[in-house]
Amino acid sequence: MKKTRTHFQCNVRRIDLPGGRAERRLLRIALVADLHDRPCRGLAQAVRDAQPDLIAIAGDLMECPPPPDAPKDPDDWYAGGNPLVRAALRVATAASDAVSRLRPQRPGNDRALVFLREAVRIAPVCYALGNHERGITPAQRVQVLHTGASLLDGSFIRLRVGTCEAIVGGLTSRMNAGWLDAFARAEGESDAPVVRVLLCHRPEYYDRFDLPGDVVLSGHAHGGQWRLLGRPVFAPGQGLFPRYADGVHHGRLVVSRGLANTACLPRLGNPLELVIVDVFG
Repeated sequence: MKKTRTHFQCNVRRIDLPGGRAERRLLRIALVADLHDRPCRGLAQAVRDAQPDLIAIAGDLMECPPPPDAPKDPDDWYAGGNPLVRAALRVATAASDAVSRLRPQRPGNDRALVFLREAVRIAPVCYALGNHERGITPAQRVQVLHTGASLLDGSFIRLRVGTCEAIVGGLTSRMNAGWLDAFARAEGESDAPVVRVLLCHRPEYYDRFDLPGDVVLSGHAHGGQWRLLGRPVFAPGQGLFPRYADGVHHGRLVVSRGLANTACLPRLGNPLELVIVDVFG
């Protein structure tokens, strides 16, 4: 069979749960983030080849912009709290938005929905929303649910997958975080080991808020856009030289570099990424 050429890397990350048996893999997760309804040849096949127990979508799969008169999310301009960086971010975002408006737009998020329909035939799919889905409509939510994916917008579900019971939650923004206490206290409904997986699009929330979960899966940073000497340069919500742009942090936060480029600047030294997360315990 001819191998499909792809323009992304497939990287495996390992999480070892405290007190677990390191030789026993409980769960394999395919982490998909920041597709932005763009073409990504070979993505579904790469996910299928990885044979995941669960497919986790950590936001910005679709493009659902809010109305032009909607208030801005203050987290969009946080940028590490530096006012100069925040001002530069506003200018860069305005330029990027202007370039985006010149591109032909595909209505309906067709590519994202096609991927969801393919993904649910591989493994259970849990989908949490990102900042680019802030304007999702009731009709678009129905479209997602009709694919068979679970849409987690400030909620969690239980799934028996792999050799564990996964309790999977989706944190859309800090404004809907009241349910996290229930997520942290939720108990399994079987004798299988319990793994709590939190989908949180913005990795900067990890330091700013006390996020529960054995595994926290994020995107949003796009790998820092440029990487100089292996170091990410900039990420929204973190500013210059962001701490959380890819890889594994603190043994439980996994950040994807994402699967599309939406900025007016090219990515440099920063290939797109599908992340496979193996949870041992």
